Amino acid sequence: MKWPLALLCLLVSPITWANPLTLKQVFEKSLTYQEAVPLKEEQIRETRAQIAGITAKVLPHITAHASEELQDNDVNSTFGSEIVRFSTPEANLKITQPLFHGLSEFHALKAAKYTLKAQDAQLTRAKLLLFNDVAQAYLNALDAKLTVDATQKLLTTSRATDAEMDNWFKIGKVRESDVVAHKAQTALLAAQLETYKGIKDTSYEVLSFLDGVSPHPDPTSENMVFPILSQSDSEILNYINNTPEVVAQKQQVAAAKKTVTAKKGYLLPQADVEGNYYAYRTGLSKNVDWDVTFRMEMPVFNLENYAAIKQAKSQKKQQDLILANTIKQSESTLKQKLALYKSSIKQKNTMATAGNLAKQAYDLKKQDLNLGQISTVDFLSSEKNYFETYLNKKDTLVNYLRSKIELVLAMGVLP
Repeated sequence: MKWPLALLCLLVSPITWANPLTLKQVFEKSLTYQEAVPLKEEQIRETRAQIAGITAKVLPHITAHASEELQDNDVNSTFGSEIVRFSTPEANLKITQPLFHGLSEFHALKAAKYTLKAQDAQLTRAKLLLFNDVAQAYLNALDAKLTVDATQKLLTTSRATDAEMDNWFKIGKVRESDVVAHKAQTALLAAQLETYKGIKDTSYEVLSFLDGVSPHPDPTSENMVFPILSQSDSEILNYINNTPEVVAQKQQVAAAKKTVTAKKGYLLPQADVEGNYYAYRTGLSKNVDWDVTFRMEMPVFNLENYAAIKQAKSQKKQQDLILANTIKQSESTLKQKLALYKSSIKQKNTMATAGNLAKQAYDLKKQDLNLGQISTVDFLSSEKNYFETYLNKKDTLVNYLRSKIELVLAMGVLP
């Protein structure tokens, strides 16, 4: 009976992950779980359908037609009965081919293709935005996990010191007030640990919302190496014109320019040809198997066309201004992220040194206290400095990882 019971417990227990999930793994899961990227992909499919519709305007239109006309044929002569028949059935195949519409359709087709390229860039942009959301949530969860781990380690150290100070009090090395003061600091650390655990649980829930994995496994700082950042500052800044938002806006400008040309085409003559092949006819035209009609129209006066051209020109100018502003914003953002990244490297290295020195000072002060060479106040001050430096060291690591990811995203590169 033990094996079936164990199997049942295994089946009803929640799924847990033995290994941490990397940032890349969480992002890959979020691509299918979140709606932003699939929505952008559907918009691209819609644009492709619009391109197909524009292409259809310049291709032949073929229509099968069948009709029967019934009318009064109260005539006396035989010749008249051929003209006015009671029943006039007809079946034909009609083909219409646009010959020249000022090339409006061709320019409109090019404009639509530029729009499609813009949406491809916007799709990349949507992925970058999703990655940014995932990365921020992931780093928040990593920060919370590291904080809990660090606080747990410091709490263990503090409790061990409590036990030592109890022994020192028994042999008269420290006062009872010193022991109580240190235990109060330990209790405060334990309370902070519970707060940090709550923050950790909340941050994990945010990750579960993004990738659909619940309960969520631990994040890890591993596999966050981006070789692209090994380039020089000038090479990194050259990515300004390659960011998805700039590329997309450039395509929008090209599309607007083609739209202006397409609107101007409505001022030119338009020509079409229409042909009919008659499979069945009656009456005087029963021996006529086909006919062809050529049509040409010349616009003489239509203010709507001129208004449409002015509107298209204005929209083109707006796109030019948006492009100039987008480039400025991309350049400013990239420079800011590069400066923060370089600063975070220095902070991380400096804090690593400070952390080692604080730990060394703490160990020495503890020895001095044991030997009775310093007061408890000096030791508690050294311990507090060590604890704060240890937590700050963790913060600088997370900030370094955050600035690294933000710089890569500002370059328009999907890590």
